[in-house]
Amino acid sequence: MNPATKISTILKNEGLRGVAVKVFQKVIYRRQTITLLKRDLHKPVRKFKTSKRWQVREFTENDLQFCRGHFSRYINDYRDLFAEKFKAFAAFEHESQEVIAIAWYAPRDFYDQHYHHYTFRVEPHQVFQFAGEVAPEYRNTQVSVNVMQGAWDYWKEHGKQEVLCTVNTTNVPSLRLVFHLEWEETGQLIHFHRSFGIYWQSEASYQGERFDQFKKKHRRREESQNAA
Repeated sequence: MNPATKISTILKNEGLRGVAVKVFQKVIYRRQTITLLKRDLHKPVRKFKTSKRWQVREFTENDLQFCRGHFSRYINDYRDLFAEKFKAFAAFEHESQEVIAIAWYAPRDFYDQHYHHYTFRVEPHQVFQFAGEVAPEYRNTQVSVNVMQGAWDYWKEHGKQEVLCTVNTTNVPSLRLVFHLEWEETGQLIHFHRSFGIYWQSEASYQGERFDQFKKKHRRREESQNAA
């Protein structure tokens, strides 16, 4: 879609104010915020169903050929991550062997060279789950959970005690998923700013549970009962 068509569509759907907001965010100033979450690897994990449609295993450089169907745009990024010795786990479709879901992990400090240009600190007892993708036609299945559980078992066996991840604070589906899997808030936010082509980051902390609305009601009731 060319710029003129985009502006026309926004004007039709959102009016002049919508166009002004988009121009402001595109040219003048934009901020993205992520929250840092953690999960105890020794905490019991609910068992989700597996499927005969896919199998989960470690993802290697030899498997890059199986990314052409769904994740071809990430192949060069994946090569960079392998060069840094990071590890990934993936779900492979049984019939085609194509990768349909993948999650990447860093057992040490991770500099995000592709997107945020920011260094995430990882303690020796932790592993950082820093990226993940699911093919569109599989996003309403349990495949992402199967991949994560396979990876968590691996890291637990290799001495890690805690897994970290980040989620965009506006990504409602991802927030619902991670809290369904009983991730915990760390009280840390990272803001990524952009203004007139200049980028910078800032960090913030908070008390309490900012994302309580995404947590299961029965969990909140249990926590209230335990506190009583």
